[in-house]
Amino acid sequence: MPVFGPAPYADYWLPLAIAAVVLVCGIPLLGWWFTRPRPQPPPAPAPSPDVEQGRREALALISGVGSDLASGAVDARGASQRLSRIVREFLVGRGRPDVEAMTLTELRADPALAPVADLVGGLYRPAFGPDAGDRAVGAESSVAAAERLVATWR
Repeated sequence: MPVFGPAPYADYWLPLAIAAVVLVCGIPLLGWWFTRPRPQPPPAPAPSPDVEQGRREALALISGVGSDLASGAVDARGASQRLSRIVREFLVGRGRPDVEAMTLTELRADPALAPVADLVGGLYRPAFGPDAGDRAVGAESSVAAAERLVATWR
């Protein structure tokens, strides 16, 4: 009886097997590639703030508070609260984001903020003082102090 060797496979089976492996691995890979979240480009740098423009705006707001106080449109308590907010927002625009929520004790703890602490301490008297006449005088001097602080802050 004659002995025969193994029957050879047809030549097209090897490329078909390679194509099948590529398809089985490639289709999910392509699905992931085309549906993956794209990395976002970094945001454009914010334009540098115009320091003098911010100073002019703050001084105009402070002057408006002084005018409202003089005309009686706002009382001493409201004026001192508005002054505190204006000065704090001015300082936030100057790179001190922590100032907006700092208490008087925290302001006094930072030597760089000593002028701000003095102003805020002065604003407490019109806001919380016992005598209405005393509050009005304190509020008028606080307007001038706030203007000096904003005009000279570096």
